[in-house]
Order: sequence, then C-alpha cells, then structure tokens
Amino acid sequence: MKTNLVYVLCFAFITVTTSCRAQLMQNLNDAHKIADNKNQFIGKPLKYLLREIKPDIKMVIPGEGNNYKPSSFSFLFITKKQYEEYSTKKATPLTIKVMVKENFKWDWKERSAQEKKEFLWTKADDKKYGDLTIVYINVYGSN
Repeated sequence: MKTNLVYVLCFAFITVTTSCRAQLMQNLNDAHKIADNKNQFIGKPLKYLLREIKPDIKMVIPGEGNNYKPSSFSFLFITKKQYEEYSTKKATPLTIKVMVKENFKWDWKERSAQEKKEFLWTKADDKKYGDLTIVYINVYGSN
C-alpha cells in the first residue's frame, strides 16, 4: 500500500513540475530569452521553438532556400500594415529569424488568393513546417 502511494506521489510531482513550466517568451520584452537560449533549439524541430513563444506571431516572411542558402522564417509580432509603417520610418520591428535545414515551398499563389493570408502564420503552418530542423536563430529589431 505504501509503495503504491509513493508511486502516485512521484507521478504527481513529475506531472506538475513538467506541465506547469511557463513559456520562455511570455511577452515581446522576453525576446532576448530566445536569443540567450538559442542553442537549446539548434538541431531540434521548429515546433519546440514555437511552443516557447506566447505572443501571437502576426506575420511571417518566408525565405525559400536552395543549394546555396538555407530556408528561413522571419517571425514578426505586428500586422502587415504596421510592418509597412516601420518600413517608411526605416525602423526594424522585433523579429525572430529562424533558418532551417530542409528546403520548403511557400505557396504564394494559394495564399494570395486568400485575402490578407499571404504573410499570415497559421496553425496549419505550425503543423506543416513544425518538423523542420532549426540550424540558426537570430533575434533583432525593437517592439
């Protein structure tokens, strides 16, 4: 009886300590934490990094790779309209750039057909690109 209680308590402790961990980037001011801990994501699937980012990714700028350069995603936390405002001021918004090992195809034609979806990061994108392997992370810009 005592043995079962010990197992139950150990299981409960492990469950609580692993499931209650906060995300690394709770808000935009925490972006430096992604940069400081980037080595824990290198060589891992993109989905692990995405789980650590709580603020909504409102825009993505994909970079399709080739034999000479890796594919990449630049994740932004502003809308396309806000991005254009930054551009006119020659300012750089907070961006998390992630290069991945595998090449991917971003379907511009399909996304352009859906109004305002061209640069939108979706749950479907999480699923489609989540297994790509991270090779580089850079955080830059300001919020």
